[in-house]
Amino acid sequence: MEVSSLPGFVHDPEKVWAFEREFFGLLAGVRPNAGHEALASLQREGLVDGIVTQNVDGLHQAAGSRDVIELHGSEVHGVCL
Repeated sequence: MEVSSLPGFVHDPEKVWAFEREFFGLLAGVRPNAGHEALASLQREGLVDGIVTQNVDGLHQAAGSRDVIELHGSEVHGVCL
């Protein structure tokens, strides 16, 4: 993987930082959609226990979902190395 990974960062940190800056800018303008809201509502009603997603945008949590498993990690929270 060229970006959003430790090997990508080690190989080409400038490319990774450029990608992260652009992606972070895109995330700044997004909000949960009706699907995110519906899943959060089902969870509040006790009909859904948790959410498993490939999304990295944090929108399930922003809609109010708890116990979200993010298969590909999160672009919302950084990790210091």
